Amino acid sequence: MKGKFYLLLFVFFVFTGCENGDITQNPNDYPNDVEQDSKYEITSAPYSIGDFYNENGKMGVVFEVDETGNHGKIVNLSEAQPNNQWNDPFCSWALSGSADVLIGAQNENDGSANLEVVTEITDWEKRFPAFAYCANLGKGWYLPAVKELEQLLRNEAVASAVDYTLFKMNLQRIAAGYYWSSTEINEMEAEIVHTILYYTGNSYSKLKYGSCIVRAVAKF
Repeated sequence: MKGKFYLLLFVFFVFTGCENGDITQNPNDYPNDVEQDSKYEITSAPYSIGDFYNENGKMGVVFEVDETGNHGKIVNLSEAQPNNQWNDPFCSWALSGSADVLIGAQNENDGSANLEVVTEITDWEKRFPAFAYCANLGKGWYLPAVKELEQLLRNEAVASAVDYTLFKMNLQRIAAGYYWSSTEINEMEAEIVHTILYYTGNSYSKLKYGSCIVRAVAKF
């Protein structure tokens, strides 16, 4: 009887522990734990979409690549999600006091250009949390522009390839939900994109002080 009790207890913990799927709940796991793990092999070009990338201390999954396979863009291996209470502050495009000003981050194709605009603003790391979350991952990381985010999330072949690699490596997969882009629309709103793996539709807008998922990208 006692043996059956322990078996049931074990099964309970296994299933409750997997209830949230691939989303890690421990705040200490973000944002740099994966970056420092030496178990991942160093990679090299040429790359294809969906390949794991690990060069010069920077890791991600390739979601865009040129014809040579030597240059492209990667998406980070983790993200900030508004449903995790501890990282809510990272999930707003701008804090309320800075969410009603047009700052000029309107590039639709290159989020690094939008980051350059934001970093010229006094106390930008406190005022624009989604940008700061991405930039603080390390040199070269930034909040993607709307077209970059659409390439990652709205192109079915790309989204599936990236998500499969994350799944295969037991890393944090693309979530079902809305992601911030770095492209602002007007004083009050910025572009958001939701995932083709779970929904249909295109990009939308959201008030800047609202919460959405934040995932960084980088060029290589």
